[in-house]
Amino acid sequence: MKSVIATTLLALFSTSLAAPSTSIAERDVTFATIALSNDQTGAYGSAQIPINGVTILINSAFANTGITQGGAFTASSASLVGGLANNPSCTIVGAVGGNVLGQLNAQKTYAKFGNPNMLETVSLKTGAITCTA
Repeated sequence: MKSVIATTLLALFSTSLAAPSTSIAERDVTFATIALSNDQTGAYGSAQIPINGVTILINSAFANTGITQGGAFTASSASLVGGLANNPSCTIVGAVGGNVLGQLNAQKTYAKFGNPNMLETVSLKTGAITCTA
């Protein structure tokens, strides 16, 4: 019986040693959940964006969501739907270094793209999101 317990403990210990470690910086990153919607097609997708000032490409973050619609990445609006307790400030641009399409934070959780008086969609295929605290 003692050998079974010892073997089990040894196996658990060696497994935990083999597990990949993450740095403190990686563990301390918090996230904002951003949702993109296309009100013309009904397409929707959400992704977790790190709140660390790193620019994240939309075509990468939202690649496996419904907003892609055949790779088009078009949306009419964005919403901040998670991570509000972390007080994020997120900026959405149509292209890296391009015009700001919308800004989201804990007080302003919705941004409409394009003309505010019309239902328009914008291409986000080369767009990006950056969130800071």
